[in-house]
Amino acid sequence: MLAYVFWHRPRPAVAPAHYAASLAAFHETLRAHPPEGFRGSLAVRLSTAPWLAGEGPAFEDWYLVEDWAAVGRLNRSAVDGPRRAPHDAVAFEAGRGAGGIYRRVLGSPRPEGDHALWFPKPQGLDQTLLGEALDARLAARDGALWQRQMVLGPAPEFCLLADTGVDLADWGATAVGRTPVA
Repeated sequence: MLAYVFWHRPRPAVAPAHYAASLAAFHETLRAHPPEGFRGSLAVRLSTAPWLAGEGPAFEDWYLVEDWAAVGRLNRSAVDGPRRAPHDAVAFEAGRGAGGIYRRVLGSPRPEGDHALWFPKPQGLDQTLLGEALDARLAARDGALWQRQMVLGPAPEFCLLADTGVDLADWGATAVGRTPVA
């Protein structure tokens, strides 16, 4: 499972509530008319997005797809047919944006969770031991780990999504609160 993750801010003249409604309308239309290989989406408002330039509220979209071919189909289909008008409406209101392709490494294939921890691979920790190290820190809490596959923006390599906070401060993690929009 792959996810195209897109961070964005509304243009300064656009009211955040209006932008969130436009974003929700696009996600609803995409889910109602999914391209082949599309497995769901989620849009959230973030408490912070230090890797995204600009001021004002930040938003994050997760578009789940089954494989690399589905990324291409999503890219083409997002601006086609019944998805075009809602896409164009929110795109017109958007300011700065950045994105990346992430692959699910551990946990359930879901983009949900009120807490996101974005972090680089901890120095000195072999990648094969990362899952065990996270498991100990999660302490039986549910979580999903995603790893960047393609750099389209400046976000860190890993994202741990969880319903409750997880302490990864010593790994240089950036904690980001998330509120669902769509």
